[in-house]
Amino acid sequence: MRNAIRSGLVKRLLLTATLSLTSWSAMALTVGVLHWKTNPGQPPVAEIGLSDKNPIDPGSIRVSIATPAAYSVAGLSYFAGLADALITAQATASGAAGAMGAPGHPVLRLERLPPNTPPFDLLIVVSDRAALTLTEFRIDRPDLTHDVPPSRVGTRAAILAKQAKPQPTLPPGVKASQEVEGPAHAALLAWSQAWSQRDVTAYLAAYTPDYAGNPAQASHQVWADQRRERIEARTHISVELKKIELVRQGNTVIANFVQRYTSDGPSDRLHKRVVLVHKDGRWLIQNELVVK
Repeated sequence: MRNAIRSGLVKRLLLTATLSLTSWSAMALTVGVLHWKTNPGQPPVAEIGLSDKNPIDPGSIRVSIATPAAYSVAGLSYFAGLADALITAQATASGAAGAMGAPGHPVLRLERLPPNTPPFDLLIVVSDRAALTLTEFRIDRPDLTHDVPPSRVGTRAAILAKQAKPQPTLPPGVKASQEVEGPAHAALLAWSQAWSQRDVTAYLAAYTPDYAGNPAQASHQVWADQRRERIEARTHISVELKKIELVRQGNTVIANFVQRYTSDGPSDRLHKRVVLVHKDGRWLIQNELVVK
């Protein structure tokens, strides 16, 4: 049942993906601060306050955790422990920390998390009868009771627009010859190795100078700074590429593979498609996306 509700909410969210950034910022429903609670020997729980220009009926609120595909589109790693988590809208009995407004005001409650929860990103879909929003929280200290403000990443209409577009099919082409396959394959392995070693300089050098992420960030530099921050935040990263298939089309090579990412934080296993272009004697990543 929870999966069906989540799927329906995501579909509704995608239908509104063409709204402008101004329209999204004008929405009445506002997701507030997340209050992360830890108790010795018990799984952690979280409460998130909501506010609106008008009174909110807790029964009208629908909330779900975003799908792994939505996480990938937003450039986030999906925490597997969220698969069994439960998030619901409830009416608070008192002005408890983490809740917004007077008694009876709705608060989102996240439960059923693993006892030893690692740092993770929480991406949630929240809606009522008049508004719909996608909000991200970054839980960096799951061992500590504290407040976490919402990130602005999840509410960008550009992310939603990218998710709404169908994934491109593999373009027609010919199997890459050995003289192309060898260097392109080596470039992919060097990229994954630099990522695994947390060598941010080498990792970023594997991309074209104009690459700005998928969905696109404001600039290559903004994307690069974000990637540097995320990689350097980890003490351990391992990236393995399996079932690599290369197809050449003109001056580009399309690489399809399975990527297994593990770290001291989130881990995942994704099917990816990378477009490599030959520039200045090197094969560089021009585009990178997750394939369902």
